[in-house]
Amino acid sequence: MVWRGRKALLGLPVLLLLAACGPAPVPAATAKTPTEACHDLEGAVRDFYDIASPNSTLTVLTPRDLPELHGFSIPRPTCSFELRPDPAVNPGDVFTIENFYLHYDEELSEVIKERLEAAGYTQRDKKVLNWTVTRLGTYYSASMLVFMDGDGQAYSEAADGQVLDLSISQG
Repeated sequence: MVWRGRKALLGLPVLLLLAACGPAPVPAATAKTPTEACHDLEGAVRDFYDIASPNSTLTVLTPRDLPELHGFSIPRPTCSFELRPDPAVNPGDVFTIENFYLHYDEELSEVIKERLEAAGYTQRDKKVLNWTVTRLGTYYSASMLVFMDGDGQAYSEAADGQVLDLSISQG
């Protein structure tokens, strides 16, 4: 009898140790991959344009194959989407290309600004990151916005943090 009691007592510290550990900790959330973030950004862009431009079409573009617009070569983004408005509302070759940069170098905004200005785009208000140019009756515009982690905006939430959005439009 004594021997069995000793075996039971030997197992008691293990039971106490396991009881003190409690439930297994929940692992910290991992950041989205660029592919996951781009998929979520596609949904956020679609949701925005469903309101801003109903019946527009969205096409996922390959970042390395982006067009040059009036001499402006778009720096290669993480993901890019072309939006064309409903032709019954806005006929012609009218479109917007939304370019998103995840985990970008802070100098990118200066590179974009320099490329736009070298291509003839002008910035009307130095406080607003918006440029325009007209050539042969075609209007081009570019806008650069930075969405910050925790700002509650759909694009930063889709990107899982800070994201730079460069919108280029023709029409």
